[in-house]
Order: sequence, then C-alpha cells, then structure tokens
Amino acid sequence: MLLQFNLTNFMSFKNEAIISTIANKDKEHESYLIPYRKEKVLPCLSIYGSNASGKTNINKALVFAILFVRNSNMMQINDKINVIPFLLDDNSRNNKSRFDFSFVYENIKYDYGFVCDQTNVYEEYLYETYKNHGIDSSLFMKLVEEIGEVAEVLNKRDGRK
Repeated sequence: MLLQFNLTNFMSFKNEAIISTIANKDKEHESYLIPYRKEKVLPCLSIYGSNASGKTNINKALVFAILFVRNSNMMQINDKINVIPFLLDDNSRNNKSRFDFSFVYENIKYDYGFVCDQTNVYEEYLYETYKNHGIDSSLFMKLVEEIGEVAEVLNKRDGRK
C-alpha cells in the first residue's frame, strides 16, 4: 500500500512534489479509510488541477520510477537512463532527479528511494520502519560519489593499475 511518493527535478517539477495517501484529521468519511498503525490511509487518490499544472507529469514520474526499479537489472553499464530533469533553467538541467516511496508491505513500512541523472544512479536506499518499535533499520544503501573515483580506490586496494 503506497503511503507517499516524492519527486524532485523531474519534467515540470523543479522543486520537491509530494503525493500522500495519509488522510487528514477530518472525520467526515472515516469509514472509507484504511487503518494503518496510528494513521488512516486513503483507499484511492485523485489528482486534479488546471491545464498544464503537472497532473500528467506526476503520473509520468510514478511510471518512470516504478519501471526503472523493475527493469534496471536489464540495463548495461553505458545505457542511458530515461529520466527527464526540469529543463527550464541550466542549474536544474544538470542536477540529479530524486524519487522516494513510502509503502507498507505485510504490515511493515518501507522507505525506498533513488537519485539519478541520465547516466548514473548516485544514491539508492531501502529502510524498514516499525519492526523494531519505530526505529528505522537500513536494509541497503548505495552511495556513489564519482564512478571513476570509486573504481580507482578499488583498483589501488586490489593492486591493479
């Protein structure tokens, strides 16, 4: 069950955008909400707004992130990542894009996310929450500063040139 999706620097979104299925404190339609721990979760979500306000791009970001995670194991090292950053200023055009998910699976909350540009994944993480009394535990984390720098350190360590 998806609790929250965050995206930064993707298509028409320069700054962080957050889609949350956590209900507010309004009790009007409480019988339709899904209980999870101390929260109530919306069973469905709708996005509406004026033309050209980013509705389609939120959907594209969600589809991109899900398909990238599902298919990244089939990519080769030099394959281009089809992420499209915010292109209306030079700074964002050259910055990384970020995608974060909070979701529940078998009554355990997970936080997963990654940071990438069109050539590299720079950060990837998966945290598990609530299993140990609300304490986050890292299931994995991957940080890459510079691919060449990491390779150089590993080569030196292993005695290669």
